[in-house]
Amino acid sequence: MSKLLPHQFSSHDLLAHLQHSETDPDDLPIVRYVQSILQEAVQAGASDIHFEAYEKQYRIRFRQDGLLYEVATPPPHLALRLSARLKVMARLDIAEKRMPQDGRFTFETAQKQTLDCRVSTCPTLYGEKVVLRILDSAMTRLDIDQLGMQAIQQQHFLQSIEKPQGLILVTGPTGSGKTVTLYSALHRLNTTQVNISTAEDPIEMNLSGMNQVPIQPKTGLTFAQVLRSLLRQDPDILMVGEIRDVDTAEMAIKAAQTGHLVLSTLHTNSAAETLTRLIQMGIAPFQVATSLSLVVAQRLARRLCDYCKIKTIIPDQVLSDLGFLPHHYVSPFICYAAKGCEHCKNGYKGRVGLYEVMPISKTMMQMIMLQAHALDMADQAAKEGIVHLAWAGLLKVQQGITSLEESYRVTHH
Repeated sequence: MSKLLPHQFSSHDLLAHLQHSETDPDDLPIVRYVQSILQEAVQAGASDIHFEAYEKQYRIRFRQDGLLYEVATPPPHLALRLSARLKVMARLDIAEKRMPQDGRFTFETAQKQTLDCRVSTCPTLYGEKVVLRILDSAMTRLDIDQLGMQAIQQQHFLQSIEKPQGLILVTGPTGSGKTVTLYSALHRLNTTQVNISTAEDPIEMNLSGMNQVPIQPKTGLTFAQVLRSLLRQDPDILMVGEIRDVDTAEMAIKAAQTGHLVLSTLHTNSAAETLTRLIQMGIAPFQVATSLSLVVAQRLARRLCDYCKIKTIIPDQVLSDLGFLPHHYVSPFICYAAKGCEHCKNGYKGRVGLYEVMPISKTMMQMIMLQAHALDMADQAAKEGIVHLAWAGLLKVQQGITSLEESYRVTHH
């Protein structure tokens, strides 16, 4: 485990030392600079650190609350030394520069907090790009109450995960918080009375009391193959990191139909589109209708900073232009906008989940069997009182949690 040195100097102050030090990736200046970047990323609440080499520039960026921000531009000639140091920390092959590599390391912050860091290297035109994903184990222990679902959405979610069998799908783009939602459900279900097994690519966090299997495509260990093996190990609950192909989908549905609770993710834009997507993958409509119990579509929106957010009124015409109907909001629509201060980043600090939680009703099952269009199923969901993503975002705007611009940014497609 790497331990961060005392944070006496900023990363900017350490650049001068780097330019005149030796080329050994273990020499003190390069070590201190990389650890300083890690420390600053932790303090900024960054989820990822990007080290990028270009023809005449080298830059380091943090992903904060879902967006990338440039934080440093070291001299380009330091690119090899920085990538070499990161490879040493992740126990990767320093000499290998032509093929991607993946690794991880653990480090201790100045606040005595232990964090995992996943490392990915990839050769680019002018060197190697290295991306670090900072993994906070506290996120895997989030209670469902902390996800940000509305009361009725949380009720639907809890009812579904407490069933002895069925398929629950969480959908959304990369970085929308799907894994955290699944881990929160598993954390709630994890008792000594049940056997929980997961198939993940990669394993984000080590979950105590669960059997986690890493997917290894290079050796032929696929999601479908792992699922076949896990089904012979007397499981109660299965979590599949992602349904990517028809083989995995068929195995997940088979498990759900044979007395297992299965949780997984799928890349679709809305809950209704998930139903048609499974059929398009080649799954028989009756299998989708009889195995699927709940679909959750989600996004992550940036939270407004409580110190500097400013009250504003949005004209009804603006809301109408965005597709909202009068019954979606109270007029005049009073909300808050981002401003920016020393406590936040451009008026935002932290993120909140926006959810569309759709249980599969009998009417919806019939529509799936008839292969209805996704728009028709979305209309039926609205009739059943299901809050779609854009409306969920508007509710968070009304509550002063996020801004209208941010809600539109993450829910519009």
